[in-house]
Amino acid sequence: MPAGSRAAVPNSRAMADTSPLAGTTPDRDLSHQPYAPSKLENLPYDIKYLILQSISDHDTLVKFSQASRVFYNIFREHRRALFQYLMFNEASEYMEESYLLACLGDQLSNNTMTVAYLDNLYQCYADSLSPTAFEHPWYYREVLRGGASMRAKISECHKGIKEHCDQFIRRELKPKMKLRPPKEDGTDHDELPPTDSERRRIMQALYKIWLLLKLHHVRVADPEEFAPASRNVGTPTYPLRADVARYLKLWDYWDLKVVQVLLPIFWNDMKTKYDKRGDSLIREALSNHEGDRHDDCLWTLTR
Repeated sequence: MPAGSRAAVPNSRAMADTSPLAGTTPDRDLSHQPYAPSKLENLPYDIKYLILQSISDHDTLVKFSQASRVFYNIFREHRRALFQYLMFNEASEYMEESYLLACLGDQLSNNTMTVAYLDNLYQCYADSLSPTAFEHPWYYREVLRGGASMRAKISECHKGIKEHCDQFIRRELKPKMKLRPPKEDGTDHDELPPTDSERRRIMQALYKIWLLLKLHHVRVADPEEFAPASRNVGTPTYPLRADVARYLKLWDYWDLKVVQVLLPIFWNDMKTKYDKRGDSLIREALSNHEGDRHDDCLWTLTR
């Protein structure tokens, strides 16, 4: 080795003393040291609230809140707001009907609508169902501008629709199977609970029924009979008005079948609020359109 080469080699001990890792062992076992994980409870209050707000399922929200005292306290303090936000998110899955019903509100029950206005309403709804529509309907923007009051209205309507859905499931989809022999333990057979897709289809049908019933009771101004001394409102007569029946043409065969099944059950719960003609008129219109939609369904399946 050439002379002076030792002086060129750095002192490894001196480097170890000045290193940031001085006094540590690279392969040292740290498993015996206590581990302090980052807990959700240590997050800021508003972040914890946003976590609860982001949960989109009712049962998950309740169970998650009960698993932590900190989150449960926030949940209990803001229960009403959290459930309202949850209902609004669920209603947004059916925005074609839920947003429209909320924006029109009492207009469908108390106001008189012109034929031109009803035509525009129908076209807006048809565009909302079309994936190739040029722009979203006006009532989508109305919901965004409506703020908290509009969300509350949509949430309240959705809550009522959901109660009808749960009631239908309890009465019709989960009956005791009395026709089958009892099981070995002596209990009766139960139907399987509805799937998420079944529940969603029921909710969609209930929204469609609600829309049809509201449209059926709209007071329509007839410009040809307009006169100050005479009544200018056309009372719904047989058959179902064409401005209501045309909505049936926008829905596919299976949507109509679910509406057809649910209509008499839903009507029985709402018969004190609406006159009895609406049920028979809509059922008659459904029967008239069933053949056309059945042909469309067969054509689709055989393509």
